Amino acid sequence: MRSGALAALLLIGCGSEPPPPPPGPLSHEHRPLGDQRHFILVTAEAGIAENNEMVVDRIRIASGEIAGGICPGGFEMLHAPTFEGHWLEKLKRRSESYVFACR
Repeated sequence: MRSGALAALLLIGCGSEPPPPPPGPLSHEHRPLGDQRHFILVTAEAGIAENNEMVVDRIRIASGEIAGGICPGGFEMLHAPTFEGHWLEKLKRRSESYVFACR
């Protein structure tokens, strides 16, 4: 009986996948522009096994979270990168700038 329980635990342990590697570091700069407008520059580094699309997604998500923290009543993005273009240009992107206005 005990050996069966031990075998079941070993099989469960073998079937689990290791956790994914952590993403690379992310930082931002914030500058108030006046009239409830703000500028942020979000910079991300790729982590292990992280492709460029993942980095771009993290930058995009972080920009909304940062703007939401600055403007608790909501915000409107006035300028945001399109994230479109040639794949080689996307590979170079690690920083993106945003301008938004608080509501």
